[in-house]
Formats: sequence, structure tokens, C-alpha cells
Amino acid sequence: MELAEALKYIEKAQRQFSAWDAKVEAGERYYNNEGDIVKTGAAMVDAVNGYLKNMGQNPLRSADNRISCNWHEILTVQKTAYGYTWAPVITIAGSEELTNLVAEGLGDGFQTTLSRLCTYATNAGTAWLQYWEGEGKLKMTVHRANQCAAFTSPMDISGKKIALVRKYLLENGEGEQKPHYEVWDDNEVVFINGETNRPEKIRMGGQETERLPNPFGRIPFIEFKNNERRSSDLNKYKALIDCYDKIVSGFANDLDDIQEIILVLKGLSGENEGTIATPERDSSGNILYDEDGEIIYKEVQKTVSLLQQIKAQKYLTVDGEGGVDKIALDIPVEARKTALELLQEQIYIAGMGVNPNPERTGQATGAYVDHMYHLLELKTGLMETEFREAINELVRAVLSFHGKKKDVKIVQSWTRNKPKDANEIVNRLNATPETVMSSYTKRRLHPDIDDPQAEDKLVKQEQKELAANLLDSFAAGQNQER
Repeated sequence: MELAEALKYIEKAQRQFSAWDAKVEAGERYYNNEGDIVKTGAAMVDAVNGYLKNMGQNPLRSADNRISCNWHEILTVQKTAYGYTWAPVITIAGSEELTNLVAEGLGDGFQTTLSRLCTYATNAGTAWLQYWEGEGKLKMTVHRANQCAAFTSPMDISGKKIALVRKYLLENGEGEQKPHYEVWDDNEVVFINGETNRPEKIRMGGQETERLPNPFGRIPFIEFKNNERRSSDLNKYKALIDCYDKIVSGFANDLDDIQEIILVLKGLSGENEGTIATPERDSSGNILYDEDGEIIYKEVQKTVSLLQQIKAQKYLTVDGEGGVDKIALDIPVEARKTALELLQEQIYIAGMGVNPNPERTGQATGAYVDHMYHLLELKTGLMETEFREAINELVRAVLSFHGKKKDVKIVQSWTRNKPKDANEIVNRLNATPETVMSSYTKRRLHPDIDDPQAEDKLVKQEQKELAANLLDSFAAGQNQER
């Protein structure tokens, strides 16, 4: 690939990176429980207080709680745990050898890789898996949506990638994070310095080079989409979360601002004269200090405002006949509680999650649990559809890496992590004849079996040993009769 062509792909990729940056940032921020409320507050308290202070008044409402509730993390973890606690069991139809080869090639860490892909794709809408050769094995790593930009030919309806740009940041000599790029095609990868737009030498095998051959003959990046539209789950319920956070934060502000009953003292002046200590300043407005470095204060006569009385003293004075009244400010607790309950329900519906309300799950039957998980199953199933295609591509890459044929039938068996009545499942499996369901499928569905492939091997081995023992016993009996 020529430098001009690589730079052209990088220029096009910048537009994709910019679009994905905002999605990745929002998704991960909410996943880390840092919603917009952290930046905006419940009621622009800083702006209101600033205005009042400029007017020489002490604001009555000064609390500024910014409480972010981790709804997005809850819903994301639900989906990840429900659909991807266990990686799918992958079988190559008609070949135990290839099945074992794929299992070994994917490795023990594939489950963790799959969970991370699920989280990244849920947050932003898509994620990328890169594979490479290391220590004679196929190794894998996961990239966020804003780290990879793929390009296809408009004339190829198959969607085959003709180029891909990977972006990463490296620290320069001044401690600044600067972009660097890899530009891939089927033949090679070119390394570009984002600061200079010139090829960049990297050290490989004791040598420095600006490009490397692509040993796979195809671009070693696979996209794992959240859904067909590549939309994040956060889009479905972000506005609901923001509203929920605003109500919770506003409620906390009310509790901080109004903590006591306010007394109304009648027959006293509505304003009080008093003295306050104020730092002395020079003609330029700078605070003056004594020889010990302490601020120099001066006593100033000042009128205490109504707001200052209420905020600082929890009372106010008014003209009129003598007496004492009290003001208990009413906080609409029930209205807020109702609003939060409604929002919570809508968040679970929009997020297609499971509301873990104890009142609903206490004595729930299997049928009711299935009903509760209906929306989560639909959402997880949409992601699984996209992931199946990507995993098939990965499996074929594993087979190709080991020099095996790729035109094979790949069977994926997925297991959901859902509360189950184990006794009910076992009874149903025992009652199902093997003319309807194979013994392997029964093992896969059995609640006490985590690895049906390993269990199948053990059963076959035990049956083989049992048959051998029976033959030995039969032979020994025949010899005794003689």
C-alpha cells in the first residue's frame, strides 16, 4: 500500500472516529456511574447562586448534590451475565478433531474476551476483535468502536473489508498523547505517525520497519455489533436516567437546604443591623496581611437580609404584634416517590431488563420467571444474532491458522444464565426419549453440567471401560466352564 493511499484511508477514518468518540464517551461514562447530572446539577445551582451573590444576597438554596444512579451499568451487567456468562459451545459438524482444535484455538480466555465485547458493544453500538499470531498460537484482543474504521468496496455486496485503520495513542517526548495509525489490507500493514503523517518505524524481531506483511491473507479484525443498526443500549433510556438523577439530586438538595423548622418572630424589625468582619484591602483590591501572614480584618456595619436570617439563623423577623409562629416547609415526598417508581419501571422497560423487585420474584413460578426475562431475552437474542456471524468468522480464522479447511458447518450452542427449577428440568430431560432428544443435547441442557463436551467424553470413556470389563468377565467365565 502506497503512502498516499494509506493517508487517504486515515482521512476518511477520522470522520468515523469522531462520530464514535461521542458514543463511546457517553456509554462508558454512564457505565462508570458518571451521568450528565455530575456536570449540570439538578437546578443550575452554581449559576443561580452566583447571580444572588453578585446582588449582595446570601442564597437560601445553596445545596448542590449531584447524584448519579448506575442504571446503565445495572442493565449492561444484566445482559452480559445473562447471555455471556458462558461462551457458546462450538461444534464442527462431523469432526471431533476440528471441534477440539477450535476449542483449543479459542483458548480459556475466550469467555472473558466475549464478555468484554458484549460490554463495549452495549456501551457504544459495536466493538472489534483483533487476532494475531504469538508463540505459535492465535491470540486475541478487544478494541473499542472509536479505535477501528473499516472500508468496503461499494461494488462488493458481500461486505468484505478492503482496508481497516486502527487508531491508538502514544505519549510523545513532551508527555502529550498523540495519535498513531495502522492501515491494513489483505497483503500488509503500514504504520503512520499521526503528528507527521509520515511512515513510522517500529521494532519487530530486532529490526525496525515501516510495514509488515499480513500473514493471514485477510484483515485480522472482526466486528461484533450490538444490533443491526449499531446503536448503543444507552440511547434507549438515557433521557429517563437523566430525569431520575435530577429528581434524586433535587430531593437531596431540599433535605440539605431545609433541615429545621423556621421560626417567625413577630413584633421585631424586618431587618437587623449588625457588624461583620471583612478582610481589609488596598487600593487595587488585594487582601492585606499582617507581619505574621494573617489576614487583617475590619468591623463593618451591615444590614442582615431576610435570606441571611433564614439561612444562617433558621428564623426571620417581621413587624407587627408580638408572638412566634413557625414555618415547616413541605417537601413533596410522595410525589417524588411516585415519580421515581414510574421512572424506574420505564427504565427497565426501555432498557429491556429484569426488575429485581422482591415482591415480584419471591415465590415466582418457572413460567413467571420466563415472563420476567422476556424482554431481556429479546435484547440478548438480537446481539447473539450479530455475534454468531462474527464468531463463525473467528472460528474459520482459527481453522485457517492451523491449515484446516474452512468450508465446514459450525454449530453454536448458547446457554442463558437464568434462575431455573433444577428438579423440573431434570425430570423433563429424563422423561424425554432419546428418539426425540440426543443424549448430548440432554447433557448440554442439564443444570449440573457446565461442559457438555467434556462430560460426553467421560461418559463415552466409562462406557468403553465398562464394555471392556464385561468382555473380560465373560471370557473369564468361559475359561472356568472349560
